[in-house]
Amino acid sequence: MPSGYKKDGSTIKYWLGKNRSQETKEKIKVKHLGKHFSPSTEFKKGMVSYWRGRKGRVSPMKGKKQTEEAKKKISLHCHQRGKKLSPEHLKKMIRYGEKNNKWRGGTTTETQKRVQEESWKKLRKLIYARDNWTCQKCFKKCHKDIQCHHIIPFRITKDDRKENLVTLCKGCHLKEELKFFKTYEK
Repeated sequence: MPSGYKKDGSTIKYWLGKNRSQETKEKIKVKHLGKHFSPSTEFKKGMVSYWRGRKGRVSPMKGKKQTEEAKKKISLHCHQRGKKLSPEHLKKMIRYGEKNNKWRGGTTTETQKRVQEESWKKLRKLIYARDNWTCQKCFKKCHKDIQCHHIIPFRITKDDRKENLVTLCKGCHLKEELKFFKTYEK
């Protein structure tokens, strides 16, 4: 096998970390001019150049100065990208109900509606705070994978009292739900 190659056929990067003279660099540059070493950068037959039809065009703003009013408009537009919009503005932008393009004829379940209510969200956070954001089964302190569990399922009792709610991590919650299904749903 010729020198400069490993046993598997790949090359040894001999020049890695070494300095080359300016003359050598120029020779390499001239030799590699117009060659593509990566298939993704190669210009293939049928491809249209990015600059096709754009060459020789000059920006309409070249040599002109923008007015202060135009500068303010551009500045405001750029700064508003990251800002939160007011509720009134959001109502104008967002299409609710039948006006929304993803409307499927009112298919939201009762459970989804109940879980999305503000009263449930507040109650859930109260339960988390009461239990100190800790799973009451495995005593793991958690903030992201935490869930509020009905000891006696809501679908049976329709009971949202604090005594019927407990904080569990996702794993323990799944085990509790499976345990319920095995015992009562047979």
